Amino acid sequence: MIVPGSFVESTFFLQSFAIPEKRQVVEAPLGVPTGFIVNRRDSTYTVRNSLISQYVTALKDKGRFHNMPQNRGLVARAAITIDAPVARVWDALVDSDKIKAYMFGTTVVSEWEEGAPIVWKGEWEGTAYEDKGEILTLEPRQMIQYSHFSPLSGHPDVPENYHTVTIELSREGPQTRVTLSQDNNASEEERQHAAKNWNMMLQGLKDFVEE
Repeated sequence: MIVPGSFVESTFFLQSFAIPEKRQVVEAPLGVPTGFIVNRRDSTYTVRNSLISQYVTALKDKGRFHNMPQNRGLVARAAITIDAPVARVWDALVDSDKIKAYMFGTTVVSEWEEGAPIVWKGEWEGTAYEDKGEILTLEPRQMIQYSHFSPLSGHPDVPENYHTVTIELSREGPQTRVTLSQDNNASEEERQHAAKNWNMMLQGLKDFVEE
């Protein structure tokens, strides 16, 4: 059995689940660790761990890497409908000043492009924090996906302890539907806690955008 995050000494196979209509088995090169997210968006590939980016660079033109499973562990979900056009909602999701107004006072630092680092700074329940991640996929007015790690979790800063957060927008007439997921929650309690916080954040987003 291949353990997510481990290295293997022989060629292994990865099953693509993220795009059902394109589901297939693809071969990964010798020595590539499993448990990493690889996204394919119009031949654009991003990887969570830069140590394996050289493999993706070498193989992406051959179409041998596709979406790896994004439902690692328990998945927290949240959703809301906002009475505003997609463009306005999207702008609030990728503007650091606006994020601070509705996301618990968090200061977000990023260049807002695929492969760019993203940092969240602030205070939560009296404790200062500085979380970090990387923007994995950014499709303007459609979807943003990033990795996320919090030192406050008490876990080691290694790839298998990062969450992947995916936020998607869809138009519903004059309104916008926002759906969010966060994977890799270690327990049901953690999943519920994350879902509660994300629903609070989305409510804040809704209130801010609809002002």
